[in-house]
Amino acid sequence: MAAGNAPALIGAPLLPWVSDLLDLWAVASVALGVAAIVVARDDLASPRDLRPRSAAVGLTLGTVGLVLSGCLFVLWLLTPLPF
Repeated sequence: MAAGNAPALIGAPLLPWVSDLLDLWAVASVALGVAAIVVARDDLASPRDLRPRSAAVGLTLGTVGLVLSGCLFVLWLLTPLPF
């Protein structure tokens, strides 16, 4: 296909359901990140011999998820693309 006949996908508005899906994904990722941090903090507060080994991993993953969601939100605010 020649370059002149290529469909213009860049800058084209997204379908309404795609925008709703992205909003749902953003809210779910923040909620899951907060839940992971809360559960991991509760696990880390338990006595050392009863503490699950995954508590630190859950805290790390929850924090990283929230940071990435925040970065994507800032990128979404600063980009001129029609999301």
